[in-house]
Amino acid sequence: MAKLLIQRLNRASSAKWVLADQIAVSALNFATGILLARFLGVEAYGKFVISYSALLYANTLQQALIIAPMLSTAPQLEGSEQERYLRGMLASQIVLSIFLFAIALLSINIVNHFTHSLNFLAASFPLSLSIVFFQLQDWLRRYYFISRKARSALINDVVSYGGQVLALTILFKAKALSIDSAFWAIAMTSASAFVIGIAVEKLHPLRQQILQTFQKSWRSSLNLLLAGQVNWLGSQGILVLSGLILGPQALGGLRAAQNIAGPFSILFQGMENFVPIKASQTYAQNQLKGLVHFLFKVSCVGGIILVVPSIIISIFSKNLTILAYGREYSDYSYLVIWQLAICLVAFLCFQGFYFFRTVDETHQILFGSIISSFISASAAIVLGSLIGTVGIMASILLGQFGYIAYFTLVISKHLKNAGIKPI
Repeated sequence: MAKLLIQRLNRASSAKWVLADQIAVSALNFATGILLARFLGVEAYGKFVISYSALLYANTLQQALIIAPMLSTAPQLEGSEQERYLRGMLASQIVLSIFLFAIALLSINIVNHFTHSLNFLAASFPLSLSIVFFQLQDWLRRYYFISRKARSALINDVVSYGGQVLALTILFKAKALSIDSAFWAIAMTSASAFVIGIAVEKLHPLRQQILQTFQKSWRSSLNLLLAGQVNWLGSQGILVLSGLILGPQALGGLRAAQNIAGPFSILFQGMENFVPIKASQTYAQNQLKGLVHFLFKVSCVGGIILVVPSIIISIFSKNLTILAYGREYSDYSYLVIWQLAICLVAFLCFQGFYFFRTVDETHQILFGSIISSFISASAAIVLGSLIGTVGIMASILLGQFGYIAYFTLVISKHLKNAGIKPI
């Protein structure tokens, strides 16, 4: 009885640290977005967003090949087996990051060569380096969550993301802030946090485990990898497309509106650090029925948490935009309402992702991504040209509804076949 009580107290304490970490990361990311938007200006910030999309795209590869399989597999392992698996995943992450560095360096140089007059992307080296160290630090924070060291994750994230805010402020004060120096700041602060964390944990990669870890999750990873590419097209790819159609200034306004809804990433990132792990454990214990009820509870609680602040932010969207970015961005404040609607629908989509990842049917995520991205891309080309930024936001929202329709149909069939009444 005493042992069970201690376990529950430890879990409750860990959950509090996870929440604290997500609040800190989201707040610091929000501050970074505001600083860059204010200090760089609308047009330069739009160009930064286009460059940053390269980092986000690389993260889809990391998410599919490393993070998602690790979060679903590691919690089902124990003791030395889990330790070997995680060290093998660290080795895999290092190999992937080095590979992405080389690809990014080559690709960015090619893009910059052919779009030299437009100057869309940052210099290749700082941007490529930021991809490497951002991913390594992100892997480390997921390791902390799996190992139930959320407090260490918080400290490490403050070093990384807090360091970014400090570095950007110093660069601005020194009149040295630019798109390139911003990526140097991201790379250096992420590298510092990763090196410190690895040294403190005395964690080193296990090269011999790379093949074994790949064998455990290759099929799931392949589906998630393909889905990530397609999904990127329907989300970040749409933003890049909008920059090409409407120009970098409109893109800067779009991103600024998205940043106002940034605090919701506390919930989304918190879910990614907690829900897949808990869903995997619940499914192992109570099978499909337990998994469905768990995700239903997450949907209800999370939905309530999202709706109330969404209404408040919608009412004061213009005031918040001016307060955060200045009057230069006031013309884009109406886009905040669109972004809030997208967040609400995306929250429900996440429950479908967790369901299929847990039951190891990630091909359904791939099919859903194809449907969603096709809808988004098609609508963006038409609506973006006709009604500008509103059309871009509407196309992203339509794509999310494509996910919902497909996931609802497939999950309902799963439950019917299992004899479970759909919720």
